[in-house]
Amino acid sequence: MWAEATRWHVYVLPDLGIDAEFRRLVEQSRTVMARHRALSVVPDAWLHATVQVITGRAGAAVTAAQRAALIAGLHEQVGPLAPFTATAGSVPTARERSRDPCGSRSGPAR
Repeated sequence: MWAEATRWHVYVLPDLGIDAEFRRLVEQSRTVMARHRALSVVPDAWLHATVQVITGRAGAAVTAAQRAALIAGLHEQVGPLAPFTATAGSVPTARERSRDPCGSRSGPAR
């Protein structure tokens, strides 16, 4: 978790040494991104998925005690969770959802 100038973020940090499928996704993404000089590739140590952006209060307004309590609460609630699988992909457009109102997909995400 870190505070940028205006908000706090809660992250999930992947383990590329364990998750071979995610590592492949990262490598394939970097191959595409390398073709575009204007893009910078995020180093492995900085890879993350944002779980929650905490809005409504500037990060600078959160005291050290409040930050410590939030971190302790997050550790208590999510620390015991077993590793899990998440699906990464694009969010279906309104057009795609209208063709498939149940949200099921047949075939790869586009």
